[in-house]
Amino acid sequence: MNAKRYGVAKIVAVAGVLVGLVAWAATNPLVISAGVSEGTLSISTTQAMPKGWFSSRNTFDRTKTDLRVTYTIGATACSAEATGSLSSLTVGQFSPLQNSNGNDIGYFWNTVVDVAAYAEHYTIHVHCDGTQHVHGCNVARPVTVTVQAFDKSGVPHTYVDDSGVTQLALVTVDAGAIAPILDGTIFETCEVDCGIGQCVSACEHACNALPKKDQQKCNNDCQCQCKLQKHAEIPECHKNAPEQCAP
Repeated sequence: MNAKRYGVAKIVAVAGVLVGLVAWAATNPLVISAGVSEGTLSISTTQAMPKGWFSSRNTFDRTKTDLRVTYTIGATACSAEATGSLSSLTVGQFSPLQNSNGNDIGYFWNTVVDVAAYAEHYTIHVHCDGTQHVHGCNVARPVTVTVQAFDKSGVPHTYVDDSGVTQLALVTVDAGAIAPILDGTIFETCEVDCGIGQCVSACEHACNALPKKDQQKCNNDCQCQCKLQKHAEIPECHKNAPEQCAP
């Protein structure tokens, strides 16, 4: 069969082990994987679905089975829970699984959904005292995906599990989370006090307690000492002090 009618390349059947998928993987014909990355939700079948679900007179027919997908975006303090849905009748791509003779023996399906709009947004406000306040929500939003298979008449597909119980061909998986988006950091405009008056007064007072012969030199050094001290505390203040007051 020409693989071009599926719009994708052929997939040749190989032996393998599917690990960490969903419950009932041994008998459930619907095995789904889903994940969120950079605002995109990817959904795919990781085990080929039965050929009979999508084959009419040995020809691929995507309308024979409807994979109905519901994705749920978890609530946060800023946003309510949200849901979206789609159908494999019109969305996604199919690709055949073929045996060594080139005959279709099953079908895979996959699609992607843009969920970036569901991301929380936040800004960080940095105050003059160094404390920070977050505006908005800087939390991720969990995503779950449910897929159920229906036949052309809208009747749910079923299978018999290992216990002999008839189950719906339905799977719900955890798809991870949509990361929050930082819109920016706001720094509060702060008044800078570069005054050294109190420092100089305290310095000169200390100088006056020295022997008379040492007082003059001590007083002359007070300006530089205080400018260098203030510059060390607030770099924007007295930027030229290191050069002006160099020995």
